[in-house]
Amino acid sequence: MKSSIDKKIPSKNIFVIGYNSYHDEILQRIGGEKNYTFHNLVHMDELRGAEELRVEEMLRRAEEQLDAFDKLKDAVISFIDFPAIEMTAILGKKFGLHTPSLESVLRCNHKYWSRILQKEAAPRTVPPFAVFDPYSVEPMKDIPLNFPYWIKPVNSYNSYLGFRINNEDDLNTAIPIIREEFPRLSEPFDFIMRQADLPGDIRKLGPQVYIAESIITGFQCTLEGYVFQGEPAVYGVIDSIREANRTSFSRFQYPSKLPKHIQKRMKKIAIKIMKHIGFDNGTFNIEFFYDSEHDRIWLLEINPRLSQSHCELFEKVDGRSHHRVAIDIALGKEPDIPRRKGKFKMAAKYFVRAFSDATVVNIPVKDTIDKVRKEIPDLSLQILVDEGELLSHLKEQDSYSYELAWLWIGGNSDRELHEKHEKAMEMLGFEISAARLTQL
Repeated sequence: MKSSIDKKIPSKNIFVIGYNSYHDEILQRIGGEKNYTFHNLVHMDELRGAEELRVEEMLRRAEEQLDAFDKLKDAVISFIDFPAIEMTAILGKKFGLHTPSLESVLRCNHKYWSRILQKEAAPRTVPPFAVFDPYSVEPMKDIPLNFPYWIKPVNSYNSYLGFRINNEDDLNTAIPIIREEFPRLSEPFDFIMRQADLPGDIRKLGPQVYIAESIITGFQCTLEGYVFQGEPAVYGVIDSIREANRTSFSRFQYPSKLPKHIQKRMKKIAIKIMKHIGFDNGTFNIEFFYDSEHDRIWLLEINPRLSQSHCELFEKVDGRSHHRVAIDIALGKEPDIPRRKGKFKMAAKYFVRAFSDATVVNIPVKDTIDKVRKEIPDLSLQILVDEGELLSHLKEQDSYSYELAWLWIGGNSDRELHEKHEKAMEMLGFEISAARLTQL
């Protein structure tokens, strides 16, 4: 992708791990403004939906591509989680680029290690937790928590292989699924861990362990931020609205409706924790819950990268995708973030979901999508399924639903957002057999 501005300005060569058409569309707009050239280092298809995560092979090919590049290599970036952000850190170190260290990435992404560090920095925000081996004869004996609790791999993404455990039967149902599917995550994670300088107790645990955590409740939101030259900053708070199952997301909405003083408390906690972790030269997002009944803030997890789900929310409300934040940091520049210069007062990403297995009967064709965009010009759409596809064959879904599509919509009121969403869903005409679609 080439920019069309004055070629007297030297182009910056930026390599992307997790490239796809969605990111390309946003990056083209940025490249045209700033004379950046983006290079596909690892395509998204190798990182999401692939049968195997061939991390070692992907890294080898990426290194060969970078070694063979005969111009200045200015940055390497990624907008997605494991293993892309870990690969970014490894390549950053090898080629002397502005990335977080692998160890600091793992202090966020290794859920057990991260909980230990979070508890050191902000103990009142961390629920009871424990690590356990899902392959042991009696895994429940290693979980000293009362029901209900949540279990998940020490490293995952998209709530993949995470389960809410309400009773012993739930655990007995989850364990066989974990044992069958977990190696797809744990084996590449083992390779990543072997590249890092880890504390002895963390290394001794190995990659094939799970974390159990007491359930936390309240109003959920996500703080987007970055660390530049050792100084953390938070630039946005997004509300995370869940479905009735309390697990799957219904929509993300920006800006947050939480009271400003609660947001301020969360920002203070986020900055304190990121300093304690030692994360630098990168973006992050931290998920929190606010329990208004007890006036208590809970920390769910830290992700050492921006949320790609939020990119268009910032673009619609603030006038610029936060892709620019990640790019600026990777180029060694402090980000310049506009505030409320977009077309809309608010924006949301809606999830189109099914809650039981089914076959995809109909997805919108190009003519239909064009008609919807004529009616709702600000709408963005990503379809995640094909006609005839069986939902249970989809990979990397949460344990309680299937994602069919994502819709990004801008508006100037909640009512306008919901009306646009309802009209879009009616016109798009998603149809599946024997399952219920999300309707808000």
